[in-house]
Amino acid sequence: MPDGRRPEPGGWNRIHLLVDDIASEVDRLRAAGVSFRSEIVTGPGGAQIVFDDPSGNPVELFEPLLVEARLTDEGADGAAVAQHVHPIGRVESVLTDPADAYPRSSNLA
Repeated sequence: MPDGRRPEPGGWNRIHLLVDDIASEVDRLRAAGVSFRSEIVTGPGGAQIVFDDPSGNPVELFEPLLVEARLTDEGADGAAVAQHVHPIGRVESVLTDPADAYPRSSNLA
């Protein structure tokens, strides 16, 4: 990554979301305070960009190059289908180490 990070076990699997207009989604999310790992990367299959959710999970936005691979506004039954990503909340925690979320001993035996 441009910031020097290298892939590590457990940290590079990602949630993959298809979008119709990646530039508009990136602008909208940046305006909402989202920081991205890099700029939009374009390749033979389309354009993608990755950000981390508040828990540190990578989320990829992907806009396919081929029209046939893009999302449509209609489902197989002809009904309208919502295709946009909208934040519904924000989760914050005082925990900075995931191991702290799982106590090593418990009285629940």
